[in-house]
Amino acid sequence: MYDAFPMLHHAFLPAEPRRPLSLTHASYHPWIEKRSTMTADSFSAMIDGFWAKPNGFLCGEAQVRIEEVFQELVAAGQPAQGSPEWARIVAGPTDAEWADLLVTWAAERAAALVEAKEDAVSRSVEFGTLSVRRIAAYYEEIPNHEIWDAITSLAPHRKIRKAMEYAITKLQEEGTHPPPGYTPCFCEGCQIEWTHTECSDPHCCAQPSPSEIAAMQGEDDDGY
Repeated sequence: MYDAFPMLHHAFLPAEPRRPLSLTHASYHPWIEKRSTMTADSFSAMIDGFWAKPNGFLCGEAQVRIEEVFQELVAAGQPAQGSPEWARIVAGPTDAEWADLLVTWAAERAAALVEAKEDAVSRSVEFGTLSVRRIAAYYEEIPNHEIWDAITSLAPHRKIRKAMEYAITKLQEEGTHPPPGYTPCFCEGCQIEWTHTECSDPHCCAQPSPSEIAAMQGEDDDGY
């Protein structure tokens, strides 16, 4: 589905980076060294056995970070444990380095969002020709709202609202609660009943076909 309109996929925008765990505490150091004597799969299997045990602190985030640090140490020529270069890598980014990284991420995301919105507007008419059910399938993925507003800007307004209503109902039935803002449109024009046949809004009167109505009333996930 996302091959057709990739800008609606969350991966289209760079995700906010998460600051990596620092491994400066001495309790991690033997395990960083241990990783150098084992394959990645063997080390991972060993750590996985520590859940709910005294060494459980190595599981999850720490396990992932140990592997990242090991790879960084290898790339740096495997500096000796305790050396300045080793300590720098194990500690992770400094506050200043992390602040710079966040600035870079914010700039990249802003540029990607502008590009996505421009692309979305250029394909809005095409998007509006999809069935109500297919439009709803995109909305069920909870896309970026600015991009969604852009790609629906030139689509039949009432058709989009009906797709949004369908998607939200389906999400709620599945136990998923969309974040604030992911609701159908309630503009003045949308106060008119869905079954109306004429109005002054040029985007408003594109009624769903009988097959689309049938799909809205019970098509399963395989019908996207």
